[in-house]
This record gives sequence, C-alpha cells and structure tokens, in this order.
Amino acid sequence: MKTFWLNFWLLFFSWMFALINKGIDTKTILLSALFFSIYFLMPLFENKIKKGLFILSLLLMLSIFYSNNLNLFTWFMYTIFLIEFNGLFKPKLLYLTVIVVYALSLFPFLLNAEITQVLFIVSMVFLTILLINQLRKYELRNKELKKLYIKMYDEHRLMKRQIINNEEVIRQEERNQIAREIHDSVGHRLTALLMQLEVARLKANDKHTEMQYDNLKQLAQSSLQDTRKAVRALKTQEHSGLQAIILLIRKLEAESHLRLALRFQPGVLHLNFTNQQSVVLYRSIQEALTNMMRHSESRTADIKFEVIAQKDFRVEISHPVTQKIRIIEGFGLTSMRERLVTIGGRLNFSQTEDQLSLIFQFPLEVKK
Repeated sequence: MKTFWLNFWLLFFSWMFALINKGIDTKTILLSALFFSIYFLMPLFENKIKKGLFILSLLLMLSIFYSNNLNLFTWFMYTIFLIEFNGLFKPKLLYLTVIVVYALSLFPFLLNAEITQVLFIVSMVFLTILLINQLRKYELRNKELKKLYIKMYDEHRLMKRQIINNEEVIRQEERNQIAREIHDSVGHRLTALLMQLEVARLKANDKHTEMQYDNLKQLAQSSLQDTRKAVRALKTQEHSGLQAIILLIRKLEAESHLRLALRFQPGVLHLNFTNQQSVVLYRSIQEALTNMMRHSESRTADIKFEVIAQKDFRVEISHPVTQKIRIIEGFGLTSMRERLVTIGGRLNFSQTEDQLSLIFQFPLEVKK
C-alpha cells in the first residue's frame, strides 16, 4: 500500500509538470480526471479486466500528451505508470509495450529532431526497459525469499510444536510412573492394613474395642479411596472449554511469538460447555489465529469472551491490518462455519480501515 501511494504521488506531480509544459485546457482536465479514476479502480479488479483498463489508460495518456515538443516529464510519467503495473504482462510483451508507447508518444517530435536528440530518446527507452527488468527480477527474488521464509517459519513452528508435544508426553509418562508407584506401594499397603484391621476387629473381645477397629477401618478405606482418586487424576490429562483455549494460546505465543490480549467478561470463566461445544470452540479459535498468522503482517490480536443475554457465548478476535482485506472463505473458514452450525452457532466478519474482526457465537447449554 505504501508503494502504491508513493507511485501515485510521483505520477501525479510528473503529470502536473507535464501538463504545465504542454498547456492546460478543459479537455486535458477531464481526461486527466478520467485517467486517475481508472488508476484508483484498477487494483480492485482481476487481471483480465485490469489489462483492459491498463491499455485504456495508456491510450488516454497518449491522447493527452501527444505533442511536437520534447517533454521529459512525460517520459518520467510513462515510466512510473509502467513500473506500477509491470506484473500484468509477460516480460517480452511488456518490453514491446514500452517501445510502442514511447514510439507513439514521441513520434511527432522524432520527425523534426536532430540525431543526437533521437539517440537520447532511444537511450531513455532502453534505460526504462532495463529498469523495469531489474524491478521484475527483484520482485521475483523477493517472492522466492518470502516463500522460503514462510516454509522455514512453518518448519520452525512444527519443530516447536513437536518439542512441546514431546515434553507433554514425557511429563505424562512421569505422572503415570508416579501413579503406578503410589498404586503399588501406598495402595497395596492400605489394602493390607484394611485386611489386618478386619481380622483384629473380628478378634476383639468387647464392643468398645470392636468399634475402635471399625473406625480405624473406615479411616483406612477413606484413605484408600483418596489414593485411588489421586492415581486416576495423575493418569488423566483432560483439558476442555476455556482451559483448553488458554493452553492453546500459551502454545501459540511460545511457538509463533504472538502477543495476544485476553478479555473475559464477568461470569465467563465459570461457564461449562458440552464436549462438542468445547471442541468447536477450540478449533474455531485455532483456525482464526492461524488465518491471522498467514494473512496479517501483525503479530498482535485481541480476544474477547462474553455472554450475550445469558443465552449465547460470543468470541471476538480482532487484529490490526494495513488495508482492507477481501475475505475469501477457504477450506479452514468453511470448516469452521460448518462446525459452528452443528452447535447452532454462526460466523461473521467486521472490518474497518485498520482492523479486522472475526466474530462467532453459539447458544449455551448446560453441561450434563
């Protein structure tokens, strides 16, 4: 976007100086207004339409600045315009366009010019072709480097994710080992203690002693049940709802150097979700953040969680953009929308000049 505006102002001032040298009248003003209207509309269209508008713009320029006098501002103006849209055509066709444009625009002057002036004009044409050629090479190299960067960045993210997953596996194995040791040592000893207490209770000579052994037995049984619960808790690692979301965000921040701001409205952290809602919520936020990393230059985002009228759960993910983005739903966003539909939810987008927001919500259900 910055490059577009830089080219625009260079083109605009070259245009104005070229008009001053040639002369300004009503016709040139109207044609100039038409040219710049097309210039601003061109980026909005596909390449086929853009090519037609490009040719129309060149014809407008030729009709405005066709003159017997040499005007170097016209050369500068044509060069800027051709550089701005050099990616529309293949190299050979573009170079032919440059030669034809300059030949037509300078033809009246060349008929009456001296040989030195003709050579000067020819050298300027070849200089323009050389400049455009170098810019094309630079853009191609830049695209290759960008693809290589994205590839290496994705590999880096994958490696970090594998490291985190491996760490989780190791931690879970350690938890399982601790659970087995508790089960094999403490659990077995408590079981043996229960059996001995039962034997002692049966051998008791009076009611008072029997009641004491019975109380001790109940205490040992309670300890055994607590031990079994602790073993089960160590062996399982379940994350659902907002707990899983927070864990996901921690992973993404570590892997991708994101800076994510979370905002929870009152009561949100106490919500319970069904298993299906938890999965959809997790996958939707994951897809939204992944899209942000792919299509946005920013690494910051704001995630807002709220409840609407005590009926719907709403999530809004916003991140800054430098220009308006044309949103095309690919496989990821389509899958996200389909998942939300399965739980009665919906997906929407909101966009301003400097911010893009993805909003989704679904009705709350009591987790049974």
